[in-house]
Amino acid sequence: MAHSEIPERLKLKDVLPLLWRSFFIQTGWNFKSMISIGFCFALLPIARKVCHNKEEYIRFFKRHLGFFNAHPYFASYAIGATARL
Repeated sequence: MAHSEIPERLKLKDVLPLLWRSFFIQTGWNFKSMISIGFCFALLPIARKVCHNKEEYIRFFKRHLGFFNAHPYFASYAIGATARL
């Protein structure tokens, strides 16, 4: 996104998929990155909206596939905050 563009506000139709996907955040749990796979799974609808080409898509997921550990109930706050960025 260029700096001169005004970011589009998230609508309810953008946020509801995040809610439903956040229930499955622990399905990809592992010792290396904890719940970052589930975190990225939850952010997939936002990534599709924000990323305009394959390189942006890859950078988006590389950025969020690092170590992420949180209680599953509170991870939804991190998902919402990340989606707002």
